[in-house]
Amino acid sequence: MIVRYGELWTKSEVTRRRMESALLDNIRAALSDLEFRVRRWRGRIFVDSPHAEAAADRLSRVFGVVSVSPAATVEKDLESISQAALALARGRINPGMSFAVRAHRADKRFPLTSPEIQRKIGGKIKAETRAKVDLKSPDVEIWIEISDRAYVYDRIIRGPGGLPYGTQGRAVMLFSGGIDSPVAAWMVARRGVRLDFLFFNPGVPEAEAHAYRVYRYLRDRWYVSGEFYVYDGSEVAWQILSRVREGLRQVVLKRVMYRLAQELARRTGALAIVTGESIGQVSSQTLTNLAAIEESVEIPVIRPLAGLDKDETVSWARRIGTYDLSIQIREFCSLERHSNASATLEEVVREEEKLKFDPSNAEFRGHLPAPRDRAPPPAGVVVINLEREDVRLDELKPETPYVFVCRAGVSARLYAEKARERGIEAYALSEEEARELGLL
Repeated sequence: MIVRYGELWTKSEVTRRRMESALLDNIRAALSDLEFRVRRWRGRIFVDSPHAEAAADRLSRVFGVVSVSPAATVEKDLESISQAALALARGRINPGMSFAVRAHRADKRFPLTSPEIQRKIGGKIKAETRAKVDLKSPDVEIWIEISDRAYVYDRIIRGPGGLPYGTQGRAVMLFSGGIDSPVAAWMVARRGVRLDFLFFNPGVPEAEAHAYRVYRYLRDRWYVSGEFYVYDGSEVAWQILSRVREGLRQVVLKRVMYRLAQELARRTGALAIVTGESIGQVSSQTLTNLAAIEESVEIPVIRPLAGLDKDETVSWARRIGTYDLSIQIREFCSLERHSNASATLEEVVREEEKLKFDPSNAEFRGHLPAPRDRAPPPAGVVVINLEREDVRLDELKPETPYVFVCRAGVSARLYAEKARERGIEAYALSEEEARELGLL
């Protein structure tokens, strides 16, 4: 197979060699369970493997690779090249079809020029197949490359391009697994940044399980190797829900997440934070609120989706392959019914000071599987819909079972947990789950 890279050529010789070496390491990692051999020749990488199709598919997903072509490798003489090209033509060209031969002579010692190769090989194919030559829009193209050996192929499989993964330092990805954050992760990884993923779990094990599945897809499909960290945030989320003024909770929550990401970056040696935020997409992502959020940290914040609208991000998610996984995840982080789109830094900081939270003491863990089953609420429970009514825990009756309901189930989980701490039988559901059970 011929493996091509592009952007690396724009770098200085020292940088190019370092990146080529990293790309080779990443290629070897992607093919680690296959039989293969890697060679380099004048800006080309060649991979020999008896598992050509599987290897080509994997190589087309390695960052830094512009394209891949499974190719027949033959001796650098016209007869061998002709036989290989004719073999491809017999399998591809049917009566009435057109074709073109494209030749590239990288080894100038070969006696024929590129146009001469095209004419001679094209003449043999035309004589055997009776197909017509069409250099502008052929049905079939056959490429010939003369370099360390002769290569004949009929496919160019596009790769992601970009820079080799891991060559541009390390960052912490604030990751929910929804539509936006996987696309942002992919885009930054494509620019060579190694990512560690941080999931803020506000007390929803199922959301963590969904996020981990999306992370695992990026890791296994796109070779975005990096650790998956979880911060158990139910306590600080409850503090925000119960202490912070409605309208500022989402901005304060984001500041908490940023500060956690910065602390993880400090511990891992990461240089930046990456988020899936897009300007104006939701109220917490207005420029005013983004400025108030970013003030909480001192390291750079990278927002690859800043200029994309939702439809564009969805299009990227489909292309990357994360969309079908991401849509299974509810938007779980909302702790309020209405958010202030123009929060001032002063009022945000004032509300944040109500929290007992120190990121330097944060404990991060790996993924834990979610419990398989949750007991459904019994008949006769009192339903409290947090989207429509306020509640005081000290006003609940100890002998009465309650089920708390909110849009995504997060606030409901937090209220139910605190009610149980008071000895009250309590359950939590999202609005969708409550409707399915006939409770709304």
